[in-house]
Amino acid sequence: MLENINFEISSGEFCILKGVSGSGKTTLLSFIASFERPSEEVVYIVNEPISKFLDLHQSKLRNEKIGFVFQSFNLFEDMSVRDNVTIPLIPRRLQSDAVEVKIKNALELVNITHKKDEIVHNISGKEKQILHIKRMK
Repeated sequence: MLENINFEISSGEFCILKGVSGSGKTTLLSFIASFERPSEEVVYIVNEPISKFLDLHQSKLRNEKIGFVFQSFNLFEDMSVRDNVTIPLIPRRLQSDAVEVKIKNALELVNITHKKDEIVHNISGKEKQILHIKRMK
């Protein structure tokens, strides 16, 4: 059970959550990312009470303001590298040419443009990690 958690992370700062197994690190991250809702209190991100938002609004805020690097990468293994970069862009409702520029820039930045049509299942673990991190931007 988490109680009396109150902290602020300013833009550009990094935060490390450290604690013994079962101390609530994953639960706290789940609340911050609005994957779970706290039973009583409210979670604020950028001065907005995200734990009170509808799921669609939570997803939009998470897509624009929060970045997580998951241990499992959360990629769609049976889809292409290109499609995996495209999916997080959908909620932003960008024009197709803007989406193409973002995809091109993302793949160039991590040097896997040559694998854009490759199925994610077939790329290396390092490439999956890089793809996961880059597609969040």
